[in-house]
Amino acid sequence: LIRPPFDQPWQPLLRDETDPFKLGTFSLELVCSEMFPHASSANFIGIIEENNELADRYGLGKGGETMFAHISKDIYEFARWTAFRNTVKVAGDTNQSLLRGKALQRTLIILPAMTTRSADYHIFGQNQYLAAGLVTAFCNAVVPHAGCGQSGFVGLDGWKLTDGIKTPYGSKAPGIFQLGDSHSGPLGETEAAMVIADLDLLRTTDQRPRPHYQHRSLRLIAHLPFFFATEKGRQGGDGSYPNKQRQLRTRTVAGKALTFAEARSQVAKALKLESIWRSELNVASPDEEPSPEYLKAIAETLAALRVLEEFADDPTWLRKRTHSFKFERYEMPPTSPLPALVDWLYVDDRWLPEPNDAGGSDEDPLKSDKPLLRVPRAMQYEPSRRID
Repeated sequence: LIRPPFDQPWQPLLRDETDPFKLGTFSLELVCSEMFPHASSANFIGIIEENNELADRYGLGKGGETMFAHISKDIYEFARWTAFRNTVKVAGDTNQSLLRGKALQRTLIILPAMTTRSADYHIFGQNQYLAAGLVTAFCNAVVPHAGCGQSGFVGLDGWKLTDGIKTPYGSKAPGIFQLGDSHSGPLGETEAAMVIADLDLLRTTDQRPRPHYQHRSLRLIAHLPFFFATEKGRQGGDGSYPNKQRQLRTRTVAGKALTFAEARSQVAKALKLESIWRSELNVASPDEEPSPEYLKAIAETLAALRVLEEFADDPTWLRKRTHSFKFERYEMPPTSPLPALVDWLYVDDRWLPEPNDAGGSDEDPLKSDKPLLRVPRAMQYEPSRRID
């Protein structure tokens, strides 16, 4: 189990942050299995025994307190920072373990993990939201046999079925957890993506009635799937990994085997035609005949969206984005440029050693703006990690 050293209690990293306009004022961190003490009191005995076993196995000093006292302090500390109610005195709390004073409630739980049981974390997030209005940002690894993905924000409406609402991708909200996940749900099991959301961490639940200009407390801003230049495989080629675990990622586009860097020209082509299909009114009416230019623009856009699907590790949400463009673009008009076309991130992870055996250029690859990962030929040529 991951937890701080035994002589240090668990507490938020940004404990002294109090500015209501800064994210740190409202956030705290639980790493993977750190969430289990707070998931259910039924875990308490098991966690104490597991921590004692690990401390003995790795020769960790336990200090002067028992493991029972250590874990109890962690639970009290979490309760202090996340409690919906705050008070100047808690009856019987002689050590003032539950008092947080003037500090605001920490309503955002940052929860990175590497787990094959994402359901535990989804349910934990639902429980925390219903109990105290806490929002959980669950970020899980997608490593086979170690992490099953399904990352997402768990908060507003994350405990029920809802109808789709307008997002940048029609009615689809990838990475915003809800039951059913037909229009809103966690990322795929093998999907690596960045999800950006707008959170109201002061009021995480909707007021009733909602003030006229109050936004929803959890809204999707962008879903940015990662497209990698390589993929798992043992074929050779320029940019493939010397250990034969990664090879160049190519797909057949218009009858040719292309890398993503080559195939993305299809996206640029579709973007140039965007003004054509936007210039015509709702042609969904059977009484109107769309122009050939319109039909061509739509066809090129759909073809470009399918290129994105082809290069994704898990295309489930990309297919739903394509579906929304095809059937919801007039009911829920997208912004320009079309988010479904431009919202993605390309990662050039090819193995490209520096050609100069003497150590390469003096440019720091950590600060370089080049779209590739430079691999030093030897450890002595690696850039310094020291922060000046």
